[in-house]
Amino acid sequence: GTLYGRNAVGGAINLISREPDSEFGGFLNLDVGNDGYIVKQGQITGALSDTFSAIATFSKLDRDGIQENIANGELIDSLDKTYYSTILKADWTENWTSSLRYFHNKRSGIPSNSYGDDPYPTDFVNGFFGVTNIPGFFSGSNAINWFAGYNGENPAIDNISQVNIDHTPSLDSKSNGLVLTNTVTRGDLEFKY
Repeated sequence: GTLYGRNAVGGAINLISREPDSEFGGFLNLDVGNDGYIVKQGQITGALSDTFSAIATFSKLDRDGIQENIANGELIDSLDKTYYSTILKADWTENWTSSLRYFHNKRSGIPSNSYGDDPYPTDFVNGFFGVTNIPGFFSGSNAINWFAGYNGENPAIDNISQVNIDHTPSLDSKSNGLVLTNTVTRGDLEFKY
């Protein structure tokens, strides 16, 4: 709770990016699968001088759509994710280091419309606030039942990879970040800013 706030009483997962090494090293990784699935990853690290070291990381994931929209024949639930980051670290003294980290994250694709294989709840159900039989509302709430009065079947009952929707979902997000961290140690204490 002291480090991560009062809502961390159940535990916290702290992901810390790998810092640059003074020794040269790295890796390349390639995963290939069906439906156009391919993951390319790599990392390189090493010293640039007695004071500076760096690390560069990249990851690229692509996958074709795997869920068929029978309304228009399109394949949805495709993925396109790109991530890369670089860290430049300076060891100014034995007790003081600085690191400058830049990262870029981009996601795009056509997300799934869920993989529910239950029949559509198509009845006109009871309304809310004591008013009953309001078409399209779920019982006891103000949530709309989009399938009220619909006479079609959920195609996922027979094939979990099918959906019937009248639109194409889309995902397009991008983020960039720049983080400067200074770390000073004094005995057993470590101060970060």
